[in-house]
Amino acid sequence: MDILVQYQNQKWSIDPDPAKVKLGERVTWLLSWPNSPTRLVRWTVYFGPFRELDLQTTTGSPTSGGNTNHYGVIGPFVAEDPGEYKYGISVTDAETDIDIDDEDPKLIVQP
Repeated sequence: MDILVQYQNQKWSIDPDPAKVKLGERVTWLLSWPNSPTRLVRWTVYFGPFRELDLQTTTGSPTSGGNTNHYGVIGPFVAEDPGEYKYGISVTDAETDIDIDDEDPKLIVQP
């Protein structure tokens, strides 16, 4: 399953949310932040209160001038444990390591 994640104007759009997948199904997050004022963005998808699993990618260019269109992919991740999970998605300025924003969508893994 592809989960579409867009961040723009300090707002998240995540589709689907909640995402329902079957046990063993592959999950991929398709990421975008059009017209971003941040040149390099680190995207993180994390699970668990202690971030037992972090999946990351960085998009952009340190030499870009003006606003940047960010596009990236995280995954695939295989859904191995049935249950209902609240997970996190965050964006961070990869040059300064300053957190920009965070969202907590849901993933439901069905047996």
